[in-house]
Amino acid sequence: MQVRYITDDDGNAKGVYIPISEWREIEKILQGNNDTLPLWQKKILDERLKQYKNNPNGVQEFEYAMDQIEKEL
Repeated sequence: MQVRYITDDDGNAKGVYIPISEWREIEKILQGNNDTLPLWQKKILDERLKQYKNNPNGVQEFEYAMDQIEKEL
């Protein structure tokens, strides 16, 4: 990577210069790691987290819940 540091008159680093071609490659990598949820899913998760915070004792262990579901089938 061809990075150049921008310094003040005293030699203190104040910024970084990255060539645009390399910056675009970095952007591609970062966009590929964008694991954002659709808004409708985020709303559901936010509501469930709110419910949990209001009543943390009102949940079941995963294995117990799965056993109950299997018994009903």
